[in-house]
Amino acid sequence: MDMSENFTYLSTRGLKSSAKYIFIVYLLLTIVVLSMFHPLNAFANGEEDVDNDTIQTVLFLVPSFSFQELDALVSQEKSDSIWQKGGTVAVNTRPDGEYSYLNSMVSLSSGSLAVGVKGWNGFQQDELIENQRASHVYQQWTGRSPTKPLIHPHIDALMGKNAATNYRAPVGELGERLQTSGVNTAVTGHSDTSEEEIRYGSLFIVDKNGEAEGSFDGTVDNDAVHASFGQQMNEDLVMEWLNEQISQANDEGTDGLYVIEWGDFHRLFEQKADMNDSHFEQRLVDEEERLVSILSRLIDTDHLRVLFLSPMMHGEAYQNGEQLAPLWYWGEARDEVLSIYSSTTRRDDLVSNRDIAATLYDWYDVAPPEMVTGKPLSTEAVSTINYEVMKEDREHMFTVFKERGSVLSLYISVLVVSLIAVRILMWLRPRSIFWQRLMTYMLAAASSSPFWFLVTGPIVSHVSMMVYFILILLVSLLTSWLVVTFTKHPVISVCFLSFLALTIDLLIGGVLIRQSFLGYDPIIGARYYGIGNELAGVFIVSGWFMLFPILQREGAKLSKTLIVGVTLTTQVILLAASPFGANAGASLSAAVMSTYILYRFTNRDKKPQLLIVSSVLFIGAFFLLYLLNTMTSSSTHVSEAFHRLFSGDFASIFDIIKRKLAVNVRIFQYSHWTQLFVTTYVLIGWSVWKQRKQKNDHLQTRMIQAAIVASIALLFLNDSGVVAASTSMFITLNVHYVWKLRVDIEETGVIKNTTS
Repeated sequence: MDMSENFTYLSTRGLKSSAKYIFIVYLLLTIVVLSMFHPLNAFANGEEDVDNDTIQTVLFLVPSFSFQELDALVSQEKSDSIWQKGGTVAVNTRPDGEYSYLNSMVSLSSGSLAVGVKGWNGFQQDELIENQRASHVYQQWTGRSPTKPLIHPHIDALMGKNAATNYRAPVGELGERLQTSGVNTAVTGHSDTSEEEIRYGSLFIVDKNGEAEGSFDGTVDNDAVHASFGQQMNEDLVMEWLNEQISQANDEGTDGLYVIEWGDFHRLFEQKADMNDSHFEQRLVDEEERLVSILSRLIDTDHLRVLFLSPMMHGEAYQNGEQLAPLWYWGEARDEVLSIYSSTTRRDDLVSNRDIAATLYDWYDVAPPEMVTGKPLSTEAVSTINYEVMKEDREHMFTVFKERGSVLSLYISVLVVSLIAVRILMWLRPRSIFWQRLMTYMLAAASSSPFWFLVTGPIVSHVSMMVYFILILLVSLLTSWLVVTFTKHPVISVCFLSFLALTIDLLIGGVLIRQSFLGYDPIIGARYYGIGNELAGVFIVSGWFMLFPILQREGAKLSKTLIVGVTLTTQVILLAASPFGANAGASLSAAVMSTYILYRFTNRDKKPQLLIVSSVLFIGAFFLLYLLNTMTSSSTHVSEAFHRLFSGDFASIFDIIKRKLAVNVRIFQYSHWTQLFVTTYVLIGWSVWKQRKQKNDHLQTRMIQAAIVASIALLFLNDSGVVAASTSMFITLNVHYVWKLRVDIEETGVIKNTTS
């Protein structure tokens, strides 16, 4: 029977026999759609209810402070500890350029990924820059006479450099808009060493003219002989300065934002190489005690919000892969314990550096610039801080980040070798049942590996990487033996397992995806939720191939049509919807594949009409993607892209396209996935070229063609298209080879009706 009739035939008899299938698939679709508006991982936002006329906030910056130091402080477990109040999260501080204190500070203060400029610093007017007064240099460079105590001569260069990037970070806008709205802003402290001056705290309050209120050295002891580089923050002077600022703001009835750059940890770690270990450890303990002391005094100040933030971890933590920085927030209600949630990351243990400026805009009810891509942090009162749980999750992220490169390099190499070995064995065409079954075992094992990388993600931080990789190998081989021995379609069975596991995980919030080596990496920061491109490629083609046994059966035309239609529609919804996959490129690729399937599986005399229908369906998928990302309260990069598109901001859309192309180029040049991409595309291309003269329209041929279309669509529609194209073509090639093995066996007459 011609399988194309599956998509064109409807009958009363088919309808009756398909009632149970209709009920099941529509129930599934209803659950998916309802879950989209009531996601299982939703977070109930809460706001503090404190009656106070003005908002007074201290932004306490401690550069070179890492989670190593915070873990030590929290572990002291004092009953009255400040670490048992407020709320804490980790901050992804990755900037636009390379990691550095300056790049991180520009990103944090602008609300978008940003970079610094060479020579950037803040100066008091009477300080010298190359033997000239800073105020004179400022006037020479900008043509303006300074009107505030602190000046930044490189402001125009910093604004211009970031305006030319794809992110167009709005440098200086936060300080400018806060001051225009009547918020009192000031900064004190610095991170100077004997080698260089470092005053980056003012980036949070500097205006677009490069000026700010405050004093860099007014709260620093410059003759502290025992301190690193002879400089140390003076706790009493800091509190005196702050009380003066708050008193002035209260007298004027204005809000206030006060930035304190506590540079003592930075100076200590900068001098560590010249210190003996025991002395350094003692000095570190001293600095930790001084930090707790000043924070305790700040927290005890009435009606003051304290936002403690490390803008950059020290070098040792960075080299160890611990590339997240601590944030702790104490609200005006002193004894309140808080959970902090980021709409950007959709997590309560990790926030984006872009969220900090967005939160400050929100606190002071100031409209942010359009290029601020972060979201205000929200808080909810809780009974206790589950710091140990958060620490365990954080260490898992560190482990995945540190070991990801080596694990994926080995994994991809094994996959490439396996595919090449199978291709060579197929070329030699051995007539032994042993070799045929061995190749089937290899292909089934390789196909099951993404499934096992997904479900074993939670144990990554509890075993060594060698043990973990051996475990993946063993369970993949065991799965291969089981599906080859007990199922008629081994690789198709594995596709079903992968699709089912990914579907369930997406519905419950991607718990497994975010812990897997094949999931997204929140420290890299390209994605914080949904489904990453590695598993998106597996998800799309696995969902298609698992339908093979259904399409292969005779009769039940209507039920087959409904099952295929609902499966592919559900796939697009799961990939596109904000609470689930939130992957625009993958959802559009799935829509492209579905459109091709509709066209390819239709009777030949209907093809001209189907060209029109297919075009309409693809456009419909585009608008479905828009609806799925705008009808929910959660904002995503997809919904923001649509917002910019429909608001006519084509420059931003063009920037996004350029950024995605640049990512693909970098991945192709440097990523391990390039090996798998080149191998799979060359091998599938070789097979297609060999069969070019065969007029073969079997079901298997059409299914392989549809999967190839999906892989090519993933390549061009995704920001990491090389990755998604690799994994999708890898599964496609495995299925193709297993089907080809069956044909080869049957042609030799050695065995009939073998596995497929």
